[in-house]
Amino acid sequence: MSHPLGRAVMKPAIVVASALLATGVAFASPAGATIDYPRLLVSQHVSSGGSVPEATAIGDLTGDGRKDLAVANGSGGSVGTDDLVFVFPQLIDGTLSDAPFSVTPSTPSDGYELAVGRLNGDGHPDLAVGVPGVGIDLFFGTGSGLPSTPDATVSTAFTHFAVGDMNDDGLDDLVYTKTGAPYSVVLRPQLLLGGFGPENVVASHLQTQGLSLGDIDGDGRTDFAADGPANDAAAVFL
Repeated sequence: MSHPLGRAVMKPAIVVASALLATGVAFASPAGATIDYPRLLVSQHVSSGGSVPEATAIGDLTGDGRKDLAVANGSGGSVGTDDLVFVFPQLIDGTLSDAPFSVTPSTPSDGYELAVGRLNGDGHPDLAVGVPGVGIDLFFGTGSGLPSTPDATVSTAFTHFAVGDMNDDGLDDLVYTKTGAPYSVVLRPQLLLGGFGPENVVASHLQTQGLSLGDIDGDGRTDFAADGPANDAAAVFL
């Protein structure tokens, strides 16, 4: 991909949560790429305390046009930082703040999942925190931050979830896998007037280790991929 000035454009960075380092952030560029911003060659580590990080997500959660990092801590590491989601705002120089703020999910968990999307129609990015087997907590962005506790919880017994526009209406939807047979993948479409519609089964008999959304075949529509358990192959639905 060419830059207007003839330089190569930096592709999206990779962010890794490190249990050993109680949250590590690694910025990595594609092999052989020319980097516009040399600072991205240096890893920056941020700390969310002594707890074990379970998940990360990236999005503008502070309303300043810059992408921030969210890190979900699990249970059993440190009482002061367990079962919290920390948000590290991106600063104007492109680094992450060392003074994060935190939000509290509705239920403690060692399996939090995170996603960022626009989930209530006000145009601000929101944070979705999945608590497997319990539900998906929704923290609606205010344009400058997040509430300290969930604005709403979508109650469902799920294993993995993702956020994206699955029905081409311009609204981000919830997609998740149900626990137990027949191991369905379910779509809950966001409604124009707020909230989410009833469950629509989009695939069944599909045990998964994770879900990913994106336009895989280049047709402009959102597809999803389900990671298979153990040595099973991933399944892609176009």
